[in-house]
Amino acid sequence: MKVHRASKMLLGSLDVKAKTARIFHQLMLSKALIAQEHKGIYSILPIVIETELNAIGAYKISMPILGAKEMWQKADRWSAFESEMFHLNDKTSQTFCLQPTHEEMITKLIAEQDELRQAIYPLMLYQTGPKFRDEIAVGYGLLRSREFLMNDLYSFDITEKNASDTYNLMNETYQKIFRDRLGVNVYIVRADAGNIGGNVSHEYHLPSRTGRDSIAYCTNCNSGVSHDLLKRGEKPCCCVEKCISIIETIEIAHTFQLGDLFTKKFNAKHLGQPLKMNCFGIGIGRMVAALIDSMSPSAKALRLPYALTPFKVAIILPNKTQSETMAFAQDVINHLSQISSLQNDIFVDDRLDNSIGKRLLAASNLGIPHILVIGNRTARSLTSNPIVEYYKTEIHSDGPISVGDLDYAEASKFIVKL
Repeated sequence: MKVHRASKMLLGSLDVKAKTARIFHQLMLSKALIAQEHKGIYSILPIVIETELNAIGAYKISMPILGAKEMWQKADRWSAFESEMFHLNDKTSQTFCLQPTHEEMITKLIAEQDELRQAIYPLMLYQTGPKFRDEIAVGYGLLRSREFLMNDLYSFDITEKNASDTYNLMNETYQKIFRDRLGVNVYIVRADAGNIGGNVSHEYHLPSRTGRDSIAYCTNCNSGVSHDLLKRGEKPCCCVEKCISIIETIEIAHTFQLGDLFTKKFNAKHLGQPLKMNCFGIGIGRMVAALIDSMSPSAKALRLPYALTPFKVAIILPNKTQSETMAFAQDVINHLSQISSLQNDIFVDDRLDNSIGKRLLAASNLGIPHILVIGNRTARSLTSNPIVEYYKTEIHSDGPISVGDLDYAEASKFIVKL
């Protein structure tokens, strides 16, 4: 099983050097989660959220990034999206775009299939990949960039009722992803369908200090509306005004009931009737940025949900390379390496030119939840009952929290429980 050694990795600085207007943006730059290539263009460490989609019977596919102008014109969306898309021409002067969304292409794909069996519905197909949009106001790292990572799912049903059931199933699945997998509560609000289209649309929002978005939300009946709908005069509910608050947020997901808006145009049918369609999208980069924004206490200490932390356990090696102490450290690493739940999640800080204290703080600032320090106390106890220093990192904590010393037996039990 692979162990990640700090000396061989492109890690951020042990000192905060990146200075930006937003804490989460500064953290993502200083911890090397993103690196700015050009204004609004970022490289990102992908985060996989597909397990829950597979669990409800969705299938992963991959669609081309390039989309033909004729295909977009067939759906009457080229003119609506043209100013937001990057365009290019091939050798025959045919125009393409770098697609910001894939409703046209997925519907065309379904329409070109032979008549599908009724048992295949609801048909749910998703992908996780890059999208492109020529944003006018790029900024704040992954919140508004020209290339962004998206998990987008498209569903097809035979009837409106079935499509509504699928829409509700996906909304429940999104809540499970956020609540159960990531441990965060989100606000789900009615929203404008915009250029995507459709009759029903909802946005998912996380509370944010940055406040790039905002919602109106009623704490009495737990309903809300997006900023765009609020500007048009729509209210969350009929409750008294004092129950409604304006909350600063970041939008991280959007869902749409599309009906036959696309299936009619591309002739995607079942037994002669247009299929009913939904689409769903989670902005992976925006989600990570929003989570860091809501959980990190300062511009030094990055915090994420346990499921998304860069590593689960950090081992801080001793500064002095006494063979006995290093052998004990390797024994601890070997124990960790045998635990299947820690596959690819073990971080060993072997930068021996930095002090133990500095490396302990670095591991905490990376948000690694469990830190084992093998230092002077270990060396002094090797001949009797070797101990390690155990620290925890918790959400909203600004530094490592000392749990205490563990002897070898306790460390083994601790390791097994991870």
